[in-house]
Amino acid sequence: MKTVARPSIRMALIVLGLLALAAEACSTPPEPFSITLDQSQPGAATVRVTGLSSDEAAALRTHDPDGTAWRQILRVTSGAETSVAMAGRYLVTGASLEFHPAFPLDPGRSYTVRFDPSQMPVPRATGVVTADVSAPPGPDAPPVSVAAIYPSAEEWPANLLRLYVHFSGT
Repeated sequence: MKTVARPSIRMALIVLGLLALAAEACSTPPEPFSITLDQSQPGAATVRVTGLSSDEAAALRTHDPDGTAWRQILRVTSGAETSVAMAGRYLVTGASLEFHPAFPLDPGRSYTVRFDPSQMPVPRATGVVTADVSAPPGPDAPPVSVAAIYPSAEEWPANLLRLYVHFSGT
């Protein structure tokens, strides 16, 4: 009696194993998330999260969450204050998520950025990514001092109602 089924079962198992290895080799692990502050345009800052897969970016574009949902995904706060999120608008461009603040960032101030990929429409099981970013400090200005006080006198009357103070700068 000939056994023909064994080689075909063995061959099927080999083919399945090779297909599994090929699928594993083709699937690339997701890129890690990175948070940066882009200030290439004068007076405008952009907080950018890169590392989104094409599926994640497409889901964010079509999902269009409201303001509360956006702040659950990406939250920018001033320094250590994490209770109040900054106002701004969110954009998905290419494979990145961008936050454009409604108001210019203060030079020299630190901002905390918190990105939670588990809150996205296509959640990723990685942990929360946080970063501290800061706008570069502005140019050093000369110190401001009092230049003059008017009226100028040795003694002022007790009923003086108006006083002018002039400063050396702004």
